[in-house]
Amino acid sequence: MFERANAVVRVRRARFYVIERRGRLHVEDDVVHLDGERVARRGDIRHAYTVYERGRTLVRLTRSRAFGGDVDVEVDSAEEGDRLVAALRLDGARSVGEYTLTDGSLRVGRMRLAIKVLGILFFLAMSELLLFRAARGHDAMLHLLAPTMYFLATIGFAIGTASRAVHASVGADGVRLRRLAGTRFIPFADVAYVRLLGREIELGLRDGSKTVVHYAPEHRYEAEMLVERIEGQRTSQRVRAQAAKAPDADFLARHGRTAEEWMRAAETQHERNATFRTSVVPGERLWEIVEDSAAPATARAGAALALRHELDGVARMRLRIAAEACADPRTRSALESLAAAKQDSAILRALEPLEDATPAHARS
Repeated sequence: MFERANAVVRVRRARFYVIERRGRLHVEDDVVHLDGERVARRGDIRHAYTVYERGRTLVRLTRSRAFGGDVDVEVDSAEEGDRLVAALRLDGARSVGEYTLTDGSLRVGRMRLAIKVLGILFFLAMSELLLFRAARGHDAMLHLLAPTMYFLATIGFAIGTASRAVHASVGADGVRLRRLAGTRFIPFADVAYVRLLGREIELGLRDGSKTVVHYAPEHRYEAEMLVERIEGQRTSQRVRAQAAKAPDADFLARHGRTAEEWMRAAETQHERNATFRTSVVPGERLWEIVEDSAAPATARAGAALALRHELDGVARMRLRIAAEACADPRTRSALESLAAAKQDSAILRALEPLEDATPAHARS
């Protein structure tokens, strides 16, 4: 719960404020209200961060234009901004931040743009030539070819633009990069460094490879927050890494078993099944593993399986919150299927893609 008696809220489009309102602001049930009217809801927000503009401290709730543009909430301090972000569960530990970038370095991006523009100009010139020759020769085929060339130029421009877009999702467990060519999930354990170099972001992996993307000048704040968020989550994971290697977490992992064998074995690990001959995991420790983004994905899913038959409404919400912070779609799907109390067949389908060691080049 978050409240502010005399709040200033601005809804932005592009670089301009389109509306400014004042009133009582409060956050409840993942919705931002101003004088009782809904301003934004958590599901529409791609990410949130604190910015400083003209001596003011603002919390920027970044939304796509389909949901009305960004929302800026003026606060007294960064600490108050953190409380607002936490009330919406948009902090790094409990959400997935969404960012739109451009593939490759800035130099490569400019070269690709130049090639794309030259290609479009070529198609347009050919279209004009065909129209000119068709007008002089009354050739029906040339009349058809000209609009076809225009169409191909338009399609080529759209595909070229889409192929360069990179949608980065940063969760508590890692970074997911979505391109037109496919999706790649990179666990934080595989990240060696991340740094901001001018208008470029370089993500280096422990295997020596690296991924470079760049951003538009007006998105510098977002780029800085993206790098800060990745670094923050990497630091948190290093702190929790030792606990994630505990033996009880290893008991819950898949270890090459079929999804059905793994599910049955994990369900026996709850303390309700304890006997003097068996070793089980206490319920609260199971929750620690489920909510630990540094733990292996199969250990987290195994802990959720062990808790499966003990979940009430509150516990299902707790599990759903853990799922919402996963950038890895496979881990998220597995936890969500268990939180939704789906049938065994649906749960097994969600568990099947999970592996004990998910490589950074894995695609989904």
